[in-house]
Amino acid sequence: MKNIKNNTSEEPSFASAGGCCVSKGKEKNQPKKYILVYPYTDPTTPFSDLSPEQITLYFHVTNKTGKPSTSSLLGGPKEPTCAANCSGCYFQTLPPYEVDTELAKQVARDFREQGYDMGLVTADSFSDIALDRLGQAGSAFRYDISEQNGNAWTSGNLLSGPTANNRLSKGWQIGYGIITISLYNTVLDHPMEGTPKKEPILRAIKNIKAWNTETFPEGGGYDIITTQLISKKSCNLASMRKVADWCLENNIRVCRFNAFANFINQDGVQEYELTTDDVKTFWKHLSKLQEEYLDTPLQFGVSEDMSAEGIEECISFFDPKDGWELFDSENPYWCRAGYRLFSINGVKNTVNDEIDLVITGCVDNWSKAPIGKVIYDTDQERYIPDFDVLQIESLRSAIRDKTISTCWGGVGNPNGKEETRGFLPSTQREQELFGGPRQLDV
Repeated sequence: MKNIKNNTSEEPSFASAGGCCVSKGKEKNQPKKYILVYPYTDPTTPFSDLSPEQITLYFHVTNKTGKPSTSSLLGGPKEPTCAANCSGCYFQTLPPYEVDTELAKQVARDFREQGYDMGLVTADSFSDIALDRLGQAGSAFRYDISEQNGNAWTSGNLLSGPTANNRLSKGWQIGYGIITISLYNTVLDHPMEGTPKKEPILRAIKNIKAWNTETFPEGGGYDIITTQLISKKSCNLASMRKVADWCLENNIRVCRFNAFANFINQDGVQEYELTTDDVKTFWKHLSKLQEEYLDTPLQFGVSEDMSAEGIEECISFFDPKDGWELFDSENPYWCRAGYRLFSINGVKNTVNDEIDLVITGCVDNWSKAPIGKVIYDTDQERYIPDFDVLQIESLRSAIRDKTISTCWGGVGNPNGKEETRGFLPSTQREQELFGGPRQLDV
């Protein structure tokens, strides 16, 4: 079993959207398969004691989504991005922006020289800006399930049309080896509107496989990871089996699950939000699924946005090298967001109309917890992160004492009561946590 490897090359990497990721992988044709999760994170170390190598940042170079149209005059995309219009997309938490790509690459180089794990992100890894102007491969996480392990994310739309082969060739040239694609409505119903349809996703998968066969007739090419969203309505063994069977039938390498997270607090979808009991049920079902599919070529993975409540059901199926023997069920720490995982976003300065680079505490929710900014240090002659350590410690303490759930960026309902909605703090708790830095006994 290979361990997860962060990209430590001198050049900045290019990360896909959907920053919550599965991690390391398993060599093919070996007798034991592990559920792919990120290695355990010890939350007891104060942030100021962490080294840069323990911290990951996703630089969202632009948050523009959709197709090029006259909307570009209003700040929309001038070129293909993800070519989708998902109603619950977390890219919509900020007004449209685009950071100069040369500046983005310089910031990434400077951060990497300091030791930080850095990825450059757009809405789709196969968009024009990603392939042509950024030209960098691999997310901040590398999955060692492929000889070429740069990870790319796509909505499927750009790989379903006539430019698919060209985009796949460019992606391979810059280092992509794994493609993650969300299934949306392909197998199960999806609660959000505007997501990619089943037909283009199926065409995209077909095109990827055809490109592999044509380019590597003796075998090889892209591995495919599919992500299936788990909501309250699909958090059952029958639905999860249905997805697993579909993945087997379509020769998918990894079936990855993530939690339904209402990052923009959209009305009308609260009934899909997971409770703490739902999350515990998910882990119980996944344990059963792992046993049932152990002798198949399919592996399972789980995103960091799934809370750790009940995760002990599956720890025996995790790679022992990932440190999960340290897990404390009384303090179920899981996602690193706001502690070891951050987002960099562009926010328009109201004074001079320039774009400031703000660091936020959640990769998937940029409207909460600004905990720093990117600044240029004239003495060091490079860009550096300026972290608000007190705010980070405030958030870490709140997660440790279970004031909020471990996926605080999304919206959930841990106890079935409005006043204790789980993945996002209540209004009072939110104001206490994000109203400004404060010193806590941590």
